[in-house]
Amino acid sequence: MKSQEKIIQLRNLIDEQLTPIINHSECILVGAPYYHNIGDHLIWRGINDFFKCHHMSCRHTYSCFHHPHEGSISQECIIFFIGGGNIGDIYIDFSKQLARIVELFPENRIIIFPQTVYYQEKSNEQHFLEKYAQHKNLFFCARDRTTQQLLKQYLPTERVKLVPDMAFYINLAWLYGFTKDTTKDTLTIARNDGETNDSITISNDENVADWPTYDKDLPSVSINLWFIRIHFYHIPLRTAYDWSWNMFQTHYFSKHMIKLGVAFISPYRHIRTTRLHGAILAMLLNKEVTVFDNSYGKNKHFYETWLQDANEISLYCQ
Repeated sequence: MKSQEKIIQLRNLIDEQLTPIINHSECILVGAPYYHNIGDHLIWRGINDFFKCHHMSCRHTYSCFHHPHEGSISQECIIFFIGGGNIGDIYIDFSKQLARIVELFPENRIIIFPQTVYYQEKSNEQHFLEKYAQHKNLFFCARDRTTQQLLKQYLPTERVKLVPDMAFYINLAWLYGFTKDTTKDTLTIARNDGETNDSITISNDENVADWPTYDKDLPSVSINLWFIRIHFYHIPLRTAYDWSWNMFQTHYFSKHMIKLGVAFISPYRHIRTTRLHGAILAMLLNKEVTVFDNSYGKNKHFYETWLQDANEISLYCQ
């Protein structure tokens, strides 16, 4: 199957799985990535395009640093939680944020966008997943079959959905507006964080880099880092400050992150990547893709669940 056919198929699967559990047109989104990972901004953009296509009214977006207050939304309003690979104990603050939402809003429908769930410690897994399971109106979308089987150990089967990554819902016409001409051969995207796979050897004669947004000298990144630092101080006019940060993110920064990602990938014919969203963005841009696994099987599980029949994408096997 050609990549563009696969993208349409995955987008249709998102509709098929999510539409039946959406029971209200008003919602909020929690956990938005007010940081510099392009992959998470692709997810966020796909979610916003999903809301537009389904005529959802997203009343407010809360970042991973902010929380809605008890009583701040009606019981009919759906609480959506961001998708990605952040529910686990590598990025445990997201698990804590979701646990707080579950505790504060026992009557609201909570829908967790497609996640890869991975806890290194069994005690953490039991603590958080048992807490989520206590909420009787929570639907958890698994991004791969391994996560689906894990979630079914804790939640009723009917409340666990197998759903592709939300980045596949991005409006492609909008995305293609940022592309550059293909003039180079191969780019290797090698992540350098807690998910790095040390067993993979990258040769030195290739173009090798992580997301360009991890360059702290970029003016946009410097501004956002300033917002993050100020957030952790008690300052006057906090409400006005948070409003300014939200405006910066929703009207400039997130779009800028995606634009940088497209400019990074689009000049190359072939993308080799240890970042899952390096592969997904390359797929969206019609590139030939080789996927390397991350440290705990996330990329491999995603590939085996959704992408094995896509012609232009392959999984690297040592």
